[in-house]
Amino acid sequence: MERNGKTGGEEPLYNIGDETGEQTQDAEGPLYQVEEEGAAEVYCLADEEDMPENISRSVKKADDKDTGKASAPIAVMFKTMFTPVEGWKALKRAKFQPDKVMGSLLSPCVALASVSEFMAFVYEANVTLTEVLVRAVVTFMTFFFSYYSVLAAVGILMGETVRKTLSSPFGKNFIMTSMTTLPVFYMLYRLLPILGPVLVFLPLWTIYMVFRGVRFLRLPKEKDNVATVLLCALEIGMPILWNWVFTDLIPLG
Repeated sequence: MERNGKTGGEEPLYNIGDETGEQTQDAEGPLYQVEEEGAAEVYCLADEEDMPENISRSVKKADDKDTGKASAPIAVMFKTMFTPVEGWKALKRAKFQPDKVMGSLLSPCVALASVSEFMAFVYEANVTLTEVLVRAVVTFMTFFFSYYSVLAAVGILMGETVRKTLSSPFGKNFIMTSMTTLPVFYMLYRLLPILGPVLVFLPLWTIYMVFRGVRFLRLPKEKDNVATVLLCALEIGMPILWNWVFTDLIPLG
């Protein structure tokens, strides 16, 4: 079957095939051909970075509404707390520089947690200004040092591949975003100590966030489960360790 006619010795513009349904090819072969040694090329649409450029642009446009609502690291953190999968996707799409996340998320929340120590004047009797100042310094150092300790410990325990992943901008942002929830929970505890028996379980929320987000780090499959357990343990354990160091081992007060 020929369309647009056939004039002279010219080949038809479209060649649909014969009556039996068999499709024929001209001598030049197909116009486009994708080859890859050993296997066909497959696109995984689970991650925007793996998508072809035209599909990635379409997905990005479709998500503009969501990313616009979560344009700041603090907004992404709260989104991750309530909808972990969507929150981690938003963090990965946002491509924040780690310095921005540090300056606008982790550091301010750690500072606020330190300031919350002054609530001791409201709930405690016979507390001195010096004691409260020491507590504030210890709280700040505890959460601040914990972030760098987690990065270093995971790199040492899990090897070079995981270390490089967590040293990437998204890896650092992942650790900072999940660990920032801890000073937020601690601040709530200091503001509402009467709810302490309930608030003490809030770090389990951080564990759940990490559990749902590790797959976005794209770690090797054989290290995925171990990394999940290790990250959860370190993110909860490091603040406890540093608090013990500063209050009991080398008390600053």
